Order: sequence, then structure tokens, then C-alpha cells
Amino acid sequence: MDKLKENLFAVALGGVAVVLLALAFFLVYKPWARLGEQVDTVSSLNDRLKRYTREKVLPTQDVFDAYSARKAHAENDLQSAEAYYENKTKPFRLYFDDSPVEPSPGEFYTKIAEQIQARLEGYRKQFGIAAPEEGSSRDQRDEQLVKGLPLGPLEQLPIPIAVIMKRFWTADAILDAFGSLDIGGLKQIDFPETRRPAASASSSSKGEAETKAPPYAVEHMDVTIKARMKASEITKLLEKLFQHQRVPFVSISSLSYRKPAEAIVVPVEITQVEDPVAVPTPTSELIQDPPVEVELSLRVLDWRGSAASGLPQ
Repeated sequence: MDKLKENLFAVALGGVAVVLLALAFFLVYKPWARLGEQVDTVSSLNDRLKRYTREKVLPTQDVFDAYSARKAHAENDLQSAEAYYENKTKPFRLYFDDSPVEPSPGEFYTKIAEQIQARLEGYRKQFGIAAPEEGSSRDQRDEQLVKGLPLGPLEQLPIPIAVIMKRFWTADAILDAFGSLDIGGLKQIDFPETRRPAASASSSSKGEAETKAPPYAVEHMDVTIKARMKASEITKLLEKLFQHQRVPFVSISSLSYRKPAEAIVVPVEITQVEDPVAVPTPTSELIQDPPVEVELSLRVLDWRGSAASGLPQ
């Protein structure tokens, strides 16, 4: 009987122990584990919050909406700028007879040579400039006057037809400005090759997605003018060129001027003076509107247009 009681007591103690362990598991261990998970979650969120607080602007929904609106405005401004450049430079990118289609090389070189000769003959006739001698196979005076344009029907330059066409429009605008302002001292129109920056090694090693060309391109074409004119005519010439309806002159690269060579006085040493009264005295009187030798370099906007415009690039 005593053994039975002892066994019952042991069984009771075991049951109590099992109940206590179960209570400990459900009431202590599992809440503690959940608490540990919550601590880890809160710690992770706290770390993220610290990273955000180091930024100047928190990425809230209001901020996202503000940046989205700013992006929309920027895209609208970009479209407006593209439309402006398209309209501004459209006449400059057309060919003869305002055609957007590039002509065949034979037709183009014959046409442009005739147009250049006609414009130069008109300028010479306006100011009574003697024409070059006849019988020469190539007009060397015109070659010195306009550099970078074909002067004969069979002469082809190693540059694209579209570039030559733009050079012709530019030379035509300069000749028109000199003619309308009655300036007969034009000496040379030159189109130096525009230097483009070489591609760096880092840019060439980038992927195709990063080096893909944009749908439009903006470059510049340089032109240098050498002429003799009155000092007051420089400003008038610039105003005339920058107001041209076809050629988009945009900036002055350089401007220099000096006295003509024949206007430079060489001092002569006087060794003996018989009549001091007859010696001319120096004067400080300025020459009004003196003639000057001018070298002017201008930059023309060479907007290549977007691929969807259908205009020559």
C-alpha cells in the first residue's frame, strides 16, 4: 500500500512537472521568442530610419509626387526646346529649292558651283571689282575668297553634301550682308574644320546601352571672315548676320582688327631743319570712323535634328 502511495505521489509530481513545463513553454518561452523577433524587426527598421534621416529629403509620397511633377515639367521643357530648334534651323538644313531630300552628287556639285559663281559675280559687279582672267580652268581668286566650297562642277570635297550645303547657305548669308550694307572690302570666307573631342577610353569601354547616341545632336560650325571696312560697320555687320532668317549664327568666337598696312605711318628721322616753322607739329585729333582690317570668327548652330523630323541630319 505504501508503495502504491509512493508511486501515485511520483506520478503526481511528474504530472505537475509536465504542466509547469507546458506553462513555461507557452507563457514564457514563446512570448520571449516573439519578443526577440519584434526586437530584431524594430532594430532593422531603426537602422533603415537612420539611413533615411541622413538624407536631406525623406522619400515620402509627397516628395515622390513633387519629383514626378518636376520630371513632367522638365520633359515638357525639353520637348519645347526641341520644337524651337527644329523650327529655327529647318531652313538651314534644306537643300536647293527648299527641298528636304539630298540630291545626287552630280546634280548637287553642278548646281552649287553655278550658285557660288553667280553670287561672287554679283558681289564683284556691285562694287566694280575686276573679274578674274578668262580661260583659266579654275578661278583661283574665288578659291581664295571662299574656302571649303566646291568651285567647279566636277570638284568633290571629302565632306558630306549636307555640310557643304550648310557652308553655302552661310557664305551666301555673309555675301548678302556685305552687299546690303554696301561693304566692298570682303577678302575671304573660310570654313576651318571644327575640332571634336576624342572619345575617352572609359567611354569606349561602356556597354551599348550607355553609349547609345541620343535622338538628336547639337554641334557647331565655324566660319572666319576677313575683310576691310569702316570701324562703325562691324556692329552693323554683326546685327545683319545674327538676324538672318536661314543661317542660325549664335556666337562670336573671336574678333580682331587693326589698321590697314598702307595706313601705318613709318617715322622718318630729321637730321637737319632749315625752317623750324615749317616742321608739322604732332596732333591728337582722332580720325573719324577709320578703315580697319577685320578678322571675325563666328559660330553657327548645327542642329542635327531628331530622327523623327525627316530632315537632313
